[in-house]
Amino acid sequence: MDSQLTLIPGCAADGQKPAKPPKPRAKMLPLASIVVDAAIQCRVGLNAEHLKRLADAMERGKDLDPIDVFQDGDAPPIVADGFHRHETHLKAGRASIPCIVHSGGRREAVLFAAGANARHGLPRTNADKRRAVGKLLADSVWGQWSDRAIADKCGVSHTFVAAARATGNRCQSSTRRCADGRTIDTAKIGSKRAARPEWLRPIRKLHALLDSGQPPAKEAIQALRDLLARLEEGFG
Repeated sequence: MDSQLTLIPGCAADGQKPAKPPKPRAKMLPLASIVVDAAIQCRVGLNAEHLKRLADAMERGKDLDPIDVFQDGDAPPIVADGFHRHETHLKAGRASIPCIVHSGGRREAVLFAAGANARHGLPRTNADKRRAVGKLLADSVWGQWSDRAIADKCGVSHTFVAAARATGNRCQSSTRRCADGRTIDTAKIGSKRAARPEWLRPIRKLHALLDSGQPPAKEAIQALRDLLARLEEGFG
């Protein structure tokens, strides 16, 4: 009887690459129904040159990529990524725009926007990056995340986040939530010196005696004997 191979969804047979998840399909939404909240925008502002490039592309008949919006139930969709494309469609007098609709509200939109432009589109300036990081640091929940967790979400380095946290005075709490879910108190890092091993005592004593510049005496010899005895205990 021939054996049958059962494939688990998302897994591939031996020697084959796993299939990529399908890209979400875009749908046309009326421009008038979409909410544009400048506070969600993680760029410092719209770039005039980039707007002109997009407008020229549309005039040549090129379709711009869909924008990303978040919608919570029957609430109006909120723009999370694609502010330049939305503005281009608006100025061109278009009635609708292609959108990828994600489930969620304003907070989900902000979190998505924080790292959206790190992956594509017009390269971000350092001011854009600081704005994105600052939005997460200013939040009572996201501000508790570790520097690495925020960096991963915003598409920047953890040192960039650390510098923003130190200068921006956004989050005074010493509690940080790591990417793996652990919670640590950064105020305790380095505050307590680890206890030194007991066998180091004779070494420190011997160093002190030799550094004094005095010739080896009974104390130095005894300290050396103590060290040798402890080493013999450790390797015996």
